[in-house]
Amino acid sequence: MTADIENFGEGASSPSPSRSAGPGVAQEPRKSSSRIPPASCRQCNVRDLCLPAGLADDALHRVDDLVVGRRRLRRGETLVRVGDRLDSLYAVRFGSLKSTILLADGYDQVTGVHLAGEIVGFDGIALERHTCGTAALEYAEVCIIPYRRLEEIAVTVPALQNNLRRIMSREIVREHGAMRLLASKRADERLAIFLLNFSLRFEARGYSRSEFLLRMTRAEIASFLGLSLETVSRSFSYLVRNGLIELDKKRLGIRDFEGLRRVARVQASDDEPDSWNDDSRGDDSQHHSQHPLPAPHAAATTGQHSQRLP
Repeated sequence: MTADIENFGEGASSPSPSRSAGPGVAQEPRKSSSRIPPASCRQCNVRDLCLPAGLADDALHRVDDLVVGRRRLRRGETLVRVGDRLDSLYAVRFGSLKSTILLADGYDQVTGVHLAGEIVGFDGIALERHTCGTAALEYAEVCIIPYRRLEEIAVTVPALQNNLRRIMSREIVREHGAMRLLASKRADERLAIFLLNFSLRFEARGYSRSEFLLRMTRAEIASFLGLSLETVSRSFSYLVRNGLIELDKKRLGIRDFEGLRRVARVQASDDEPDSWNDDSRGDDSQHHSQHPLPAPHAAATTGQHSQRLP
């Protein structure tokens, strides 16, 4: 299993992201969210992770015709609300977003994080209304894809239909992985898996795997991992104290991948939890480390499963 979170840097019309700069470093503009003309998929630097992946030129034109515009969001701004009618899916062009559900006690539970090249809005297909709310974790931009139009064109473009099925299947695998993680992992293991997944997914998008920005607050991380805020803080301190990571505000550096894998109970990068990764490779349940690092709060596997977000 792997965890699912991140943000990304520049969009399709911008230069390719730099490994040294790290994702999400651009300044937030002061403008409010806006709808702007669509961009060409063939110019997008995350197209190989999105619907156009591997499509021939003629099929790429059909995907370009699908996108009716783009929307820019400031940090904290809502893209869809629970109960909104499903009109469109949204492809994340740059930045990162979170999905949440509102629990009966009034708290928001973070259920997913969406990165560049990923599609947002599948939760609305079954009931034709969104069951999750989605908001920006940072300055972000999404491409707007009318869902009915996508269905019609996908029927006539088999490669696009296969990509759509693959992306939807990936979302299901991630959800199952999240459930297994919350059911069976200790606090330190959950956080280590979470950070290893960040590393894998940043690397897949051309960024450094060892230096990146965490756009989620600790309260949001706690909500996502099903832990209390205090437990997440202790787990971060444990990883820092053992020299596995370094923290400087939101910038995180992984200093010992092998040590982090031991905490996560995986032996090598090929064994890393993959259920929230971009290209699932299998279950890690048979790949436990024989020499895990000691965890002083191993019993803290559960806590408040949601935190009121700032």
